[in-house]
Amino acid sequence: MKLFKVVGDPTNQKRFSSHIIIDSLNKAAQKLGHYAEDEIVICYDGVCNSHGYSPDAFICSYEIAFAQNILKQAGGKPIFGVSRDNQQFILDGGYPAELTDWFLLGVDSSIYPCVTKTKNLNKFCVGVYTESLVRGGVELCLEAFCKTVQKHEAKLLIKDRNATPVFEKWVKDRRDHYDADIEYLNCHFSSTDQIIDWFSGVDIHLYLNRSSTFAMPPAESACMGIPTIAMSYSGPREFIFDRNTGMNPKYTLEYIDKDFGRLLNIGTRNFFFWEDYLKRPVWAVPDMDSVGECMTELRNNKVLFNDISVNGTKFMKGINWENSAESLYLKVNKFHDR
Repeated sequence: MKLFKVVGDPTNQKRFSSHIIIDSLNKAAQKLGHYAEDEIVICYDGVCNSHGYSPDAFICSYEIAFAQNILKQAGGKPIFGVSRDNQQFILDGGYPAELTDWFLLGVDSSIYPCVTKTKNLNKFCVGVYTESLVRGGVELCLEAFCKTVQKHEAKLLIKDRNATPVFEKWVKDRRDHYDADIEYLNCHFSSTDQIIDWFSGVDIHLYLNRSSTFAMPPAESACMGIPTIAMSYSGPREFIFDRNTGMNPKYTLEYIDKDFGRLLNIGTRNFFFWEDYLKRPVWAVPDMDSVGECMTELRNNKVLFNDISVNGTKFMKGINWENSAESLYLKVNKFHDR
């Protein structure tokens, strides 16, 4: 069995997801005795960019059906997804099935302890922790909140990052339109303490990303015992299970170009390629009534709320980096042995 290391864009900033994933996989591999500098090199990148390395395989977290130029960059090397749907996106691009596999990423439960709500105690608070990308679903969360629970002494807290001025204005305009209690932050949290502190002010986590491959925010919120609402699609379907570790609103798969123009007009950011797809890409769009029902039930059903909180923290202890590195070690060696 060959040992491995994971590399990526050397300019990745600390506490951004790419840096966390690469660093955590390597540390776990070292702990397990699976790490070496000069054996199997695996490059983690969203579009199979090798960043000057000569990798033996890629981990690629592109969030929709893979564009042809991504697969060309992979150069016939094995590509790993980080969820079942992520692997399907690779296959939807037309990559050979024998050159694909998937493994689940991890989360460090030890640095995301169970959180007790200590702020905003007089209101039911819905937290949205994501980015205002075209796939990020921030606008879906805002509309679902304002049309459902905001009239019941509730507050919406949005934690965004790298938002455009156009999108910031859109949020403020919608807040004024609904006369809703919305607290909007557009910043980067550089430490886990900041993340924990933010989540200590929310009751539930609403995560409506249209696609997200693994999805670190709901994994972290589940660790902290914050009941999370997320569609059973892409990453969250591996660990957010309806009425067990979270709540799953209904959804449909829609072509991404159906709503793309409107999302760009309100200022969401796009990193997807415009063309060069073998298969017309889709993403998940939630049923807004179902989202509202999930929020309302978590607000009113304390037994369910507590059960989800306990089950989420318990389950996420098994979604750790050691298990992730072990799975990657075994699977990459299957390709190496061929």
